Amino acid sequence: MYNAYNSGADIALLKKSLDESGFSSLYNDRVIDQMLIELVDFQNPLRMLMRRTPGAGEGHLVRKRTPGTTAGTDVNDTDSFVEETGTYSEEFFAFKTLGTQGKVTRRVQKTGRLIEDLLSEEMEAKAREIRDLEEYRILWGQTPDGNAKQIKGLNAHMNDLPTQIVALTLTNGDGAPLTLAKFDQVMDKVITGMPGVIIVSRAGKRKINALLQATQRFNDKTEVPGGYRVLSYNDTPILVSTNIPDTLQISSGGTITSMTGGSTTAMFVVDLAHVFMSVLTELTVMPLARTSSQFQNFDIFEDIAQVVRDKRAVSMVTGWAAQT
Repeated sequence: MYNAYNSGADIALLKKSLDESGFSSLYNDRVIDQMLIELVDFQNPLRMLMRRTPGAGEGHLVRKRTPGTTAGTDVNDTDSFVEETGTYSEEFFAFKTLGTQGKVTRRVQKTGRLIEDLLSEEMEAKAREIRDLEEYRILWGQTPDGNAKQIKGLNAHMNDLPTQIVALTLTNGDGAPLTLAKFDQVMDKVITGMPGVIIVSRAGKRKINALLQATQRFNDKTEVPGGYRVLSYNDTPILVSTNIPDTLQISSGGTITSMTGGSTTAMFVVDLAHVFMSVLTELTVMPLARTSSQFQNFDIFEDIAQVVRDKRAVSMVTGWAAQT
């Protein structure tokens, strides 16, 4: 997610794990699963920042309380207090399976290289793919096409509560520049606590950098997991995601209607104390039965649910000009 020149999970260790486990019992070795997790975590501070908690059952159930209209009353010594009872509701976040399949062909195996080397390289490539797909689902799951097979992403929660969206005014379909006032407005909409992360596109990061320099603000940096130092705003780290397009189209109310065809980008602000990943099955590699001599196949998958305990823990900016 964030580009940095840093050492990470050593692919040589994955090759060593494959070699030591023995080919017949390859996928029973938990060391291989752990190496894949490290490959997915590598240069991925969003995944490392977001808490991952063990899950159980069909999903994660959240019980929410809505307070009454009056928090309390002032009374005389002989008066009675007025009852003001809150209401409760439940939201269920079902576990969804996210995965990919890899294979090494018979012809490739005959190139003279060790099968452990070929498998480790294919697993490394598939780990990068699953990392990118998971991040995309964190942001855009179930939107804009409403695919119920996906986890519910941050944008889907904004569709449920559009008052958390700061929509910049469009001119002839083009976006508007972000101002410090609008930046503060979207930060202040996260009322559950302190924002834990700001997520933008590469173009968005450049625009924030220019905005702060133009207003003679210091471009502070903060450290995030993995040892990276990234741009921050009010001590909140700003992470870059290649999964936020600069071609978004929005409705008059600011909700995103299409990921392509427009000229705007978006920014998410998230309170990580209330947004986390519930994990039923951590990243796992499993072999597939051979149906021919042609392929050696394997699946990499996880069962997860992104939990948003309170939608007011997320806010976003839309209609942000990406091209100017």
